[in-house]
Amino acid sequence: MYDNPTFIPVLNLGLTDIKPISTGYEDCHPMKHNHAGRYSHVLIHFVERGQGIFISEGKKHSVKAGQIFIVNPNELCEWYPNPDDPWFYRWISFSGGLSYKFKNLPCVMDYKPDIFRRANEIENYSGYKSYLLTGLIFELIADIFSDILSPINHVEEIKSFIDSNYRKDITVKQIAKMLDRNPKYLTTIFKRETGKSIHEYITYIRLETAKFSIINGVNITTAALDCGYSDVANFSKSFKNNFGFSPTEWIKQEKSK
Repeated sequence: MYDNPTFIPVLNLGLTDIKPISTGYEDCHPMKHNHAGRYSHVLIHFVERGQGIFISEGKKHSVKAGQIFIVNPNELCEWYPNPDDPWFYRWISFSGGLSYKFKNLPCVMDYKPDIFRRANEIENYSGYKSYLLTGLIFELIADIFSDILSPINHVEEIKSFIDSNYRKDITVKQIAKMLDRNPKYLTTIFKRETGKSIHEYITYIRLETAKFSIINGVNITTAALDCGYSDVANFSKSFKNNFGFSPTEWIKQEKSK
């Protein structure tokens, strides 16, 4: 039932960004000995079935089917199957300049099997294995990093939109329509990445802009209207809720410094 590892080595094409080393797969025995050590290259496993444990730099992670775990260059790592539900996994290994980019990612992530299955299929090709695997590695990197960076890019787009339109009446629904994304999704990722809700960020930009205007001689009413508030009362209430002082009290405090 359990197979020895199928190891498919490839030749180095002489590239600097990606130097493919191998791909393969293994249906692990429940009592399989641990893999442990430091590797000079990145080694990415996709767990297609079962589960197990991955330990990276002393931190223990449970890994299940539908996830990848990443062994980064020069990091002390160990992994072994769950004896009650041993895993079957596929892997891709490579070195080169781009391999170090993975250090900035979580070492365990949800993923899909397609690229790993296609990588294992190069076993059936008599030539061009290195070219095929190199292309798949580039595809893997692009896919993983686009998934990771997409929320960050959306947050930057939201901030840029608010920075340019804070004087207007901005709603989350309006921003979601502009980005063609679900409002709840945008609200969640913005809070996660910035620590502020979208509404809190709008308020922050308006108040900081007003403070800058006031300290440079603009009267409170004009500063309030210029930064997007419909009246001074709402502005003063928001100012005090955020800074603990009314605008007038804040001006006196600043002048006394």
